[in-house]
Amino acid sequence: MRVPLKLGLEQRPRRRSAVLVSKIALTHDITEFTFKTADPAEFLPGQFALLSLPGVTGDRAYSMSNLPNEQGSWSFVIKRMTDGAGGRVLFDSMSVDDQIMLDGPYGLAHLRADSTRDIVCIAGGSGLSPMLSILSAASRSGPRERKLDFFYGGRRPADLCASTMIERDALLRKRVSCFSSISDSTYAEPWGGARGFVHEVARRSLEAGSDPTSKDYYFCGPPAMTDAVQRMLLDLKVPVSQMFYDRFV
Repeated sequence: MRVPLKLGLEQRPRRRSAVLVSKIALTHDITEFTFKTADPAEFLPGQFALLSLPGVTGDRAYSMSNLPNEQGSWSFVIKRMTDGAGGRVLFDSMSVDDQIMLDGPYGLAHLRADSTRDIVCIAGGSGLSPMLSILSAASRSGPRERKLDFFYGGRRPADLCASTMIERDALLRKRVSCFSSISDSTYAEPWGGARGFVHEVARRSLEAGSDPTSKDYYFCGPPAMTDAVQRMLLDLKVPVSQMFYDRFV
């Protein structure tokens, strides 16, 4: 897939009409929604858009999971939240060919295309979405020897889909090392991955590897997770200038 590489250029946000073209279930509560606009999808990997959904007061922010493209395709990996009005509309009410308004792009936690440092992505839940965009772009640009590590956490194996998403892209499969973990200490079934909160799993790996301060870090997920990741990185003496995240509530 060719990336129209305006990766170093910020795009001015604007509002436009978008049509839902596909809904693909990834887990029991995570779905990939793809919308189509008449104009190119111009954004920086890691940014988000605001979706105006029918019957929902106020726009909802969701991060793009795909790459910028001239076809006007905007994909979002979204987790159903029990108290999320936007999610209820997307999961339960919207069908293919339904139309919404899409406003974007926004966000400062986008891929820094001018950096050649190794990249570590850390995510939970729908934080998977911007990490896929960042890793897809990083695997297609920058030095080939740059390491791309991705740590993704969920409560139980049924909550995890990062490795599946990585596997469906040949270049990501080749370039990205994906580490999945579960945090539910009561889960007794066989599990071949790591156990513990995702920031704890990432820390163990970072402390066992090369200098943690020599990498760039992108992370996204629930506020408690992003706070824990930030504290962990500060404890490892990672410069704040090498941490990139947008806080969602």
